[in-house]
Amino acid sequence: MWLLHSATPKHLVTKERAEQFALHWSELPKERQVGRQAVVSNYQHFAWHTMGVEVRPFWILQGPGGGTPAKYTERERRYLDASDAISEPFPIGFFPPCPFDERAVNLIVQRDRLVQAGNNLDALEKMDRPAWLKVEDDAAERVHRETYLDTWREMMRPQVEFMGSYLKKSEADHTLPRATKEMANAVSQWRDHFVETGHVIGATPARTRVLV
Repeated sequence: MWLLHSATPKHLVTKERAEQFALHWSELPKERQVGRQAVVSNYQHFAWHTMGVEVRPFWILQGPGGGTPAKYTERERRYLDASDAISEPFPIGFFPPCPFDERAVNLIVQRDRLVQAGNNLDALEKMDRPAWLKVEDDAAERVHRETYLDTWREMMRPQVEFMGSYLKKSEADHTLPRATKEMANAVSQWRDHFVETGHVIGATPARTRVLV
């Protein structure tokens, strides 16, 4: 079983957190050892003093899909809770081990914050500031909306294929109005507007009346 870790350089770690790596838990008084061991594991202490990074559990190579997260983000937990799904990470050993292959790589890259920051450590540091948290949230929302539309498109594929074949028949000219260029542009604008804002053009909030 492999447990992959994220690594943050020392200079990006807060002073309070860095102080917890000064001594190994075994060097502390007995009454403080359990508490320190809970927040700084042996491997974390080793990585800090040999590689100059703070490591945190990031990805567990288990299960049929390429692995499972060692921890969910706050946004992911809200999505899972809203979907009545399990919002607690699966513990190590919950699923059979899986190989480190392209599936795992693709999933890890999607979650890698350094990749999201363009491999720029300065940008990574800024991402922890409140202003960047909003940018990160907005980006996650756009990805969520795009995924929603892609999923809906797949669900509607049988209907689309049927309409595609039906429109080739002459009887369609008598039962359906011809699509105009303006209608095609409106469909394109509808998708872009929804991805950027989360609102559907022409739709109104529930329980709101519009007089025409």
